[in-house]
Amino acid sequence: MTAMNFSRILKPLSTLLFVAALLLSSCDMQQPVTLSPATPAPPTSTPSPVPPPPTLMPTLTVTPIPENITDGELVLSLDFFGDLNYDLYALDLSCMALPGGCSVANLVRLTDITGFVMYPDISPDGRQIAFMSEEELGGSFLFSMDVNGSHVEQLLEGRGAYPRWSPGGDVLAFQADRSDEGPLGATDIYLVDLGTAEETNLSSDPFSTDAWPTWSPDGDRIAFTSNRDGDYEIYTMDRNGEIVVQLTDNTFDDDAPAWSNDGQYIVYVTYQNGVGSDLVIMDAAGATRTVIASGPDDDNFPSWSPDDRLIAFWSTRGDGGLYLVDLQSGDVLQVLSLEGSLGSIGLGGPVAWMP
Repeated sequence: MTAMNFSRILKPLSTLLFVAALLLSSCDMQQPVTLSPATPAPPTSTPSPVPPPPTLMPTLTVTPIPENITDGELVLSLDFFGDLNYDLYALDLSCMALPGGCSVANLVRLTDITGFVMYPDISPDGRQIAFMSEEELGGSFLFSMDVNGSHVEQLLEGRGAYPRWSPGGDVLAFQADRSDEGPLGATDIYLVDLGTAEETNLSSDPFSTDAWPTWSPDGDRIAFTSNRDGDYEIYTMDRNGEIVVQLTDNTFDDDAPAWSNDGQYIVYVTYQNGVGSDLVIMDAAGATRTVIASGPDDDNFPSWSPDDRLIAFWSTRGDGGLYLVDLQSGDVLQVLSLEGSLGSIGLGGPVAWMP
């Protein structure tokens, strides 16, 4: 995958064998998550004071499925067979109410392309899916298609990965390595106007990696990950690439941020415990933080449900697969077990929720 920092995407694989030995560990029940109201980030380019990292909470327990959670629809990228051939699939969460729960039989295949088809994102009007594909073009390029998998079109000439629709649906944020300077895979964050095809480089630093853009729901700011201070931390910037605010400052990596639909919170992945990766919610100013999934497992690529009640994520816990955190109860709900497949650690990126 030439257009992205592939080593960062495959980081969970380095701990996979170690984690497998711990998968039979027992889990404690976590208390319901209580979130504090957010305070807007200060309009300054100077990094704001960053609080210490959050304290780990007990590992969450997989619990029965409440009836009122089974009405969502997801698009996800999966590798069923461990051959790194990822494609996009649709999943209706109503299958969670079935006696045996959801299985691969409930997935509807949307793409059938050799190579990586990853990082789906659904347009705000629910009609199109943007995604990255390596297809036969010799690199990572961005495409769109209708939500039923028809009318596949290439979105831009240059390479790119991790496309994210703006709230207005007229601009796409993405990451790409377009520079001949610096290390291979040192991506910048770009915007492309879908009407004019005009591109803007927001970060423009060939020697650091800026990645995983996510829009605030008002479209005014973008949260992202960068290693500009030596390790990966979470930042925000305005849509002109200015007024940069650093939200985390640790000796370990924080990445894969996702902004809540009400604009108050950002969920992200942290590697603070030295074994696996955990999920943390902080307010949009970075002042308060709550661990919502932790333990020896790799918990990765979180994404919010439209009503902000649920966060979907990939995990190596149990047999490995797709899970939900119910933020009202603090429970973890297993959606799909992939029985140790590489797809279970979410290398295809976060799931996309139908609006």
